[in-house]
Amino acid sequence: MPAAVIHKLPDDPGSGDVTWFDRLNAFEKQETLRQVLYKRTHWPDLPDGQWSKRRGYVYPHILPEGHQEKAFFDPSLIAYLQANDIAIHAESLNLRSSQACCFNFLYPLRQDLDLASSVLKAWLSDLGQVTRIEFEYTGPEVVTEWLGEPPGGKRGQNRTSVDAAIWWKGRDRRPRLTLFEWKYTEKEFGSCGGYGSDGNRQKARCRTLDTRSIEPTRDCYLALGDTQHNRRRYWKHMEASGIRFREFTGKGCPFRGPLYQLVRLQLLASWLASHTQNDVEVAVACFKGNSDLMRPPRYLRHLDAYLPSAWQSLLAEPNRFGVVFVDNLMAYCDSLPDVAGSSQRMYLRERYGL
Repeated sequence: MPAAVIHKLPDDPGSGDVTWFDRLNAFEKQETLRQVLYKRTHWPDLPDGQWSKRRGYVYPHILPEGHQEKAFFDPSLIAYLQANDIAIHAESLNLRSSQACCFNFLYPLRQDLDLASSVLKAWLSDLGQVTRIEFEYTGPEVVTEWLGEPPGGKRGQNRTSVDAAIWWKGRDRRPRLTLFEWKYTEKEFGSCGGYGSDGNRQKARCRTLDTRSIEPTRDCYLALGDTQHNRRRYWKHMEASGIRFREFTGKGCPFRGPLYQLVRLQLLASWLASHTQNDVEVAVACFKGNSDLMRPPRYLRHLDAYLPSAWQSLLAEPNRFGVVFVDNLMAYCDSLPDVAGSSQRMYLRERYGL
């Protein structure tokens, strides 16, 4: 068995690679240091863990195998995930995990919907009452077929899943549903798996096609239909879902990068709006300090220099997409006497610096 490759912080004693840390942006460095401090303060004898994507590469902000419960404020979360067949991401042992971050902020609210109704007014200004919260929500099984995604996946794995779905009633008592995509230290949204696939022999086409005349079964690797994994129907439903892709004036597929994740959430939102009684919207929950997340790639900058605005320019109803900041949520919590001094609030302040 080859020796482990040890990665350490620049000021740590002993030998090990420190160049990885230099490659991080300012926000990633800040939060990595925060998570390492949290780990070393609470579990000083706990060894560092291995990166799930490359076994044998050890990092100081990753927990070792067998210590998954330490990633969560409320370990009872694990039983909820198992009971609902929800996949825990492979990166959950990484203390910078966005999935774990989302759980730590919102899972206790699922356990107390009255508390959720108080706290989430920071994000949902017309909020009257929260009625339900779910994680890694995919909608009913029929949505997977409608999207043309491979069967056999589950919530949080191999299908379009929203990090947190919150059902609520406005002050006018109308039923609403907000689908939240949660980001922590990522520098960008997930990109198209088809564009990055080794099996895609026409990546140059992805970079040069004209969306005004696209023929998906000819031009899009995900829609070719020659395997179970590339029979996606995303393009088929876009226009009816309020995605005006034919108005994109840039070169190539606009969805090969960060908009890929957002387009899938918009499609899910559209199906739910058409098949339920809810008004449905999509929102990104993120940290103010993570400014790189909001920068579009070069081929989208003609739409806008701010990624959310670039995306809204392609939506028929741009007001049904928005960005909310975790920082604002926590500031609002500090104005609520019964929340400001709670154990969860103290945990979030220490763990995430808010």
